[in-house]
Amino acid sequence: MSSIAQEQIATIAEVAIAKFNELQQEEKVKRLDRRLFNTRILLKNYRHLKVYCNEMKENMDLEDGEQEEIIIRNT
Repeated sequence: MSSIAQEQIATIAEVAIAKFNELQQEEKVKRLDRRLFNTRILLKNYRHLKVYCNEMKENMDLEDGEQEEIIIRNT
């Protein structure tokens, strides 16, 4: 009787480990997808920021030396 129980326990353990590995793999894929999405958002916002900074440089009524000094201090 104990040998049957040991076989059942071993089978249940194998199924549980397989399911755990499957869930872990799914979580890894979701995490990778999220990183790709976050990268796209960061690049989009970076491009907007870069355009904004270039517009601000053009709109400033300062001499070139003063502009560069302000830009360097704010970076």
